[in-house]
Amino acid sequence: MNTNHFIIPSITQKPDPVIIPSLLSFFSFSRSYTPKIPHTMAETCPLPSIAKCTVDTCPLSCAQLDYLPSLAGNALFATLFALLLAVQVGLGIRFKAWGFMAGMVCGLILELVGYAGRIMLHGNPFNFNNFIM
Repeated sequence: MNTNHFIIPSITQKPDPVIIPSLLSFFSFSRSYTPKIPHTMAETCPLPSIAKCTVDTCPLSCAQLDYLPSLAGNALFATLFALLLAVQVGLGIRFKAWGFMAGMVCGLILELVGYAGRIMLHGNPFNFNNFIM
């Protein structure tokens, strides 16, 4: 019976010389890399101050986002995450999965905060506090 169907590499076998340089170049940090920096609001906004801006008076290029977030879509997802939060708390208490429930509840609360910020950005996209929320 021939048992040479499988080739088992030995410890002394040298690695493929084509793979090693490509991996080294991939993980090499010695090359100079300049990341693309997105345009800041100061570069795209023609106004000196956005303190009293509204959607009707200022262009969206001066806002925190270049678009107006959808109120219906963000409200839908906020409602969905609120329902999932209630279900997760109920299931976590029922099955006594405290650690998993704590992680899921924290994540769902952060999702709700994010969608609440986007809902507030729909009303005033120039407010930085709504953006960092």
